[in-house]
Order: sequence, then structure tokens, then C-alpha cells
Amino acid sequence: MIVPVFTPRCVTRRPGWRRLRGFTLLELMVVVVIIGILATFAALSIGGRSSDDRLQSEAQRLQKVLQLAAEEAQLQGLQIGFRATPDGYELVSQEQDGAWHSFTSGPCRPHQVQTPMQVELRVEGRVIAPATPAPPATPQAAPSITKSKTQEEQKREKDEDKKRGKIEAAEERKFHNAAAKKPEAPQAETFWLSPAAADPKKSATQPQAYLLSSGESTSFSVDLRIPGNASFYRVDADALSRFSVQRMQEGRNAS
Repeated sequence: MIVPVFTPRCVTRRPGWRRLRGFTLLELMVVVVIIGILATFAALSIGGRSSDDRLQSEAQRLQKVLQLAAEEAQLQGLQIGFRATPDGYELVSQEQDGAWHSFTSGPCRPHQVQTPMQVELRVEGRVIAPATPAPPATPQAAPSITKSKTQEEQKREKDEDKKRGKIEAAEERKFHNAAAKKPEAPQAETFWLSPAAADPKKSATQPQAYLLSSGESTSFSVDLRIPGNASFYRVDADALSRFSVQRMQEGRNAS
């Protein structure tokens, strides 16, 4: 019996034919590293822009609030002050007794900025340390709240008002006499001084900048920063209650 024997056919390669192969591990690692670098740059660009947008939004809000407060001070004959706090800022108004209280509602109420944003106040070029938040206005001091009073209470309040008026008039005379005796003192230091500053409880809540009913204001600026950002936003206020926003960089103006 004859058993057929099969032999493998010889495979001949055509000219120019190359054997197909996959990527090496080194090539894959190079591609992964390049993708990681590109993703890092994209994330940094998006994150930096997000921080800049938050700073711009806070600066524009502060500008509008200050403009509104200046207009209200002129329309209603109020004396309004600005105070930078450790976590934001607040606007305060002066009551009849000379004390300053923060607004409890509306856009002028105390505002906290988003962490890690920081608020830096400068008055006439000097950096002012953050102030302790002022107490809110009490219901008794709110002008919209009224209650019935007896004749005795009304008489007693009139007598107290007369006494308070005499005391305040005496303090006012002392204040003007002291200012007249010191002509060498800069006008900026005495212009904003109030007789209420003699009271420790009232001076503890004194504004750091003023928006007056006459349309005048303290010349000041508020910087809004985020640690690690080269750029920041500045809100400027001049003596005529005009407010502007500028984008700044360390050492130069970037607006």
C-alpha cells in the first residue's frame, strides 16, 4: 500500500512585500505622554480663565453696588460707609444717634466673596486692614417700623433729644475748635472725622471709606485677588463718586 506524503508548499514572497507588524511599547508610551502634556495645558488654560471670570464678576458686582449706594445716599440724604471685612465687604449707614449699622437686606447687605478670593482696600494709596463686621441695624432703629407710644414716653424722648442735641452741639463745637487750632493737619484726616468717633462703641464700626449725601466720596480702590493668579481686578472710586473696573497685573495695567 502506498501512502501519499504531503509536503508544505513553499511560499514565495513577492518583490516589495513587507511583513505587517503592530506598535511597540515605546511608541505607545510616547503617544500617552504627549496626550498627557496637551491635556495638562488645556486644563490649566480653562482653570485660569475660570478664576479670571470669577474675579471679573465680583468686581462688576462691587462697582454696581457702590454706584447704587452713592445714588441712594444722594436721593435719601444718607451717609453711607464702606468697610472691607476678612471674608468680603459691607456697606453701613449712620443712624440718628451717630452709630453705624450694616444693611440687613437688598444688594447693599454684607457680601462674602468666594474662597480663596481676597479683598484688599486702599485709601489714598494706603492699604487698610480688614475691619470687624458691623452689627446689623436693630428693628427699633429701622425707619420703616413704627409703634404707638404714650404721652409720657413721647415727652421723655423729647427731653432726651434736647439733651442729646445739646451734647452733640457741644461736641461739634469742640471738634471745630480743635480743627481750627491745628491748621497744619491734613484736611483729609479731619474732613471725614465725626463726633461719634469719641464713643468707642461707635468708633469700632466707623467706615473705612465714605459715600456722602452731597455726592462726594473718599478716593479709594478695592483689589480682588486669588492667590497664585498674576492678574487681579481693581475697582476705583474717585472723590465725585465715580466708579470704574480695571483688570490689572503685578507691576502694570492689563486692561
